[in-house]
Amino acid sequence: MTTAEIIAIGTELLLGDSQDTNTSYIARLLRDQGINLFRTTMVGDNEERISEVIRESLSRVEIVIMTGGLGPTVDDATRSAVATAISVPLEFQQNLWNDIQNRFAMIKRPITDNNRIQAYIPAGAIVVNNPVGTAPAFIVELGEKVIVCLPGVPGEMEILLRETVINYIRNKYNLTGIIKARVLHTSGIGESIVDNLLSDLEKQDNPTVGLLAHPGQVDIRITAQAKSFRDAEKMIEPVSRTVYDRLGENIFGEDAETLDDIVSKYLLEKGHHLTVFDSLHKLPSNEQFSKSSFPWAKSYFSGESLSKLDFLNDFSHFSLENTSPILGIWGVASEKKYELELILQLENKNIDLSRVFAGPPGSTPLWIKNTILDFLRRNLG
Repeated sequence: MTTAEIIAIGTELLLGDSQDTNTSYIARLLRDQGINLFRTTMVGDNEERISEVIRESLSRVEIVIMTGGLGPTVDDATRSAVATAISVPLEFQQNLWNDIQNRFAMIKRPITDNNRIQAYIPAGAIVVNNPVGTAPAFIVELGEKVIVCLPGVPGEMEILLRETVINYIRNKYNLTGIIKARVLHTSGIGESIVDNLLSDLEKQDNPTVGLLAHPGQVDIRITAQAKSFRDAEKMIEPVSRTVYDRLGENIFGEDAETLDDIVSKYLLEKGHHLTVFDSLHKLPSNEQFSKSSFPWAKSYFSGESLSKLDFLNDFSHFSLENTSPILGIWGVASEKKYELELILQLENKNIDLSRVFAGPPGSTPLWIKNTILDFLRRNLG
């Protein structure tokens, strides 16, 4: 199997000033081509360190894809680091410099002398035309191994990778296989229970089954490697049916579907207008959680100082004056845990749910939101 590694360049990434979204995008495209990703690395704008990481990656894999460090400033060290790593000089490319000047003229921006640096690339490198930006990209071939250097700007990187680089890689390595993934989303069931129910499937080689836990939600990823997307779908389908059979109504959607989508779509289809009456104590979010988290609902804030008993009494009075469905939310932090009480008035009955969360405090708002949405999607119908 063809193997690859990704190197994200930029001191701003290490400092946390910018988020690296490029790595995940590249990883997904490599996965879809059936390329095995060994590891990803993040390194600052330092020529020596970048060249060291390049040499390490080349010792393990065939394809090294780099993003960032191709700009015109002094700290843009990717070009020189690649040249150092493979022991070749940087060469000035007049055609590349012409393209850069034409690009600046087209977007009506002044060009400065330091932009000329971008026309220098490692000797023998293949230029990758960048029709959407000023940073040139390039590919270095080293026998059966390649280094691909792409801009760090996500919009530029994505277009060059999708429209040029992936085709180059497929042709060079005669890639005929693909990897296809389907993600099933569950809520209202813990990761350990899901793992217990699917443990035999998680031991398979192809398709593989893996779990990813979020606060209040567990995802099941089914991944198949095959010659075509159609063949991969045929492999995934029976495994997916088995997961549905075992987890049943705990599954709420697939791939891009979210709990929010499911609940808001149901309310829209049924013509219901949900009213939310909440009192969430010591929650690190907006004063009125429901208003920011459920914009499709009509929200009322009952106050932060209410005890559970006072809240339930107030909810009872409130529900007499409003049309169902009405959702009451009460929560309070105590002893490193968060207690949540939900009550749903639906027609002439009330449905209750009590939950306790003892996870990281930063995850509390997402856990509350997903727990509430799961409660609604199970009981509104």
